Amino acid sequence: MSPDNELAKQWADSDEPLYVTVDLEESDYKQVSSKFGFRQDINRKVFLAPREYLRKSSAAVVVVGLHDEKMNHVLQSIGLNQEVLDNINSSDKRTSDIFINSSNSTPFNHIVHVVTPRYSNKYKSAAENALAGCYRNIFQEISLQDSWHEVILTSLYLEEKLFPIEVGAEILVRMLRCFLNNSARSQDIEKITIVASRNELDALTFYMSQYFPRSEVEAVRTSVITNNIACDDWGDLISVERVIRVTGRVRDASDLFESAEHDVFDENFTKSQIHGFLAMQDPEKMEEIRKENRKEYQRQQQRSYQRLLRTARHTDLSDVEDANFLYIAGRDREGRSSVVLIGKHMQNIDSEKALLYAIKTLDTVVENPYIVVYVDTDTSWSSRLSFDTLKRVYYSLHRKYRTNIDKFYILHQSVWGRIFLWLISHFTLTDTRGKLVHAKNVRDLDKAINLENLSLPIFVYEHDANQRIQTKPKLPTEEF
Repeated sequence: MSPDNELAKQWADSDEPLYVTVDLEESDYKQVSSKFGFRQDINRKVFLAPREYLRKSSAAVVVVGLHDEKMNHVLQSIGLNQEVLDNINSSDKRTSDIFINSSNSTPFNHIVHVVTPRYSNKYKSAAENALAGCYRNIFQEISLQDSWHEVILTSLYLEEKLFPIEVGAEILVRMLRCFLNNSARSQDIEKITIVASRNELDALTFYMSQYFPRSEVEAVRTSVITNNIACDDWGDLISVERVIRVTGRVRDASDLFESAEHDVFDENFTKSQIHGFLAMQDPEKMEEIRKENRKEYQRQQQRSYQRLLRTARHTDLSDVEDANFLYIAGRDREGRSSVVLIGKHMQNIDSEKALLYAIKTLDTVVENPYIVVYVDTDTSWSSRLSFDTLKRVYYSLHRKYRTNIDKFYILHQSVWGRIFLWLISHFTLTDTRGKLVHAKNVRDLDKAINLENLSLPIFVYEHDANQRIQTKPKLPTEEF
């Protein structure tokens, strides 16, 4: 056994005691289910190790806090150049930003530095949300990197920034479990090692027994705690009370989506505190804050979109391309690029790959005004994207996709399709309202687009022909 394997302990084989127990009769175990159930395949991927592990490991990636002096000192002792840290410190950065550097001088392929938050009792909710944002950005980046099969995570809740160990450990373990549980990329991850100090390892072990139970019995016994935790797929906590406080008076569902786009705040402010200050601050000052928040949102969205674009360019999307659900069909009669979307061909397509293929295909097209032709012919519910998927796509795409779309044509729309489109245009894709054009038949499209350029499938024309037969008036018969 190599020295690094001796230092790192696999959680699946851990003999650490169970910290939380609930006395249940044997018959009760079958009636109680755990939100974070027993998953031996996930437990085998997770290891815990002391800081000495860094000196003896050669993992693909190591993640470390930018201001973690002890960890960076260890990395410098094995080859990290001080110039890397100086360049990051001199750059424009905000909390939860990540900086990826290829490392030829250390045993690691990449070193990822994260700008970590400072803890304050006055703004503890904001600090915890900021730390969750750090880990979320890391796990999202791991999801996009095909070559990152082995990752070392260090604690981003730093003593230098007064972050309580117990609070930080719970956030790390919760978000790691949600990532391994919900991300399709997690099945390619071979090993994730959490490196921490001795005190931090004690806190991590406490929460590992809750979020990574090592047996069905342990899962049930810890469910008294974990089943009361409401979080999304990335592990961010969901609080109904906080949502109400943040949004204030909501007129309709579209207010929620639109406010989510424009409200981005610094690490020292929660949304509720910003709204609480509105009545006291100078209106001009608050308008400046809002403008800066919108600019920051656009910067964050641009970084996220560029990561998706890089992934799309390096991912094999041939199976999605063969489905022919999306293609560019020349230009319309006004010289705008035409994008065709075939609803029927979207059946059983992986939504994540479909998004990557759309980004790869349309990135340069949407730089200028363009139109979309959505063919709803013979489309079933199984081939329509869910409401949640559409909302995720909306916030993943760069704003140029929305601002540069001139017309959105819908061909052969069904009754259910009309209801579905009404919902998404009012509550999700609000920018498309006023740009929708309903085409009852192919001839309606010919007024704006040359049909030869569209290259529509034959079943579209067959549907058109059947419609004409059904609506053709009957001629009167002559009686003798």
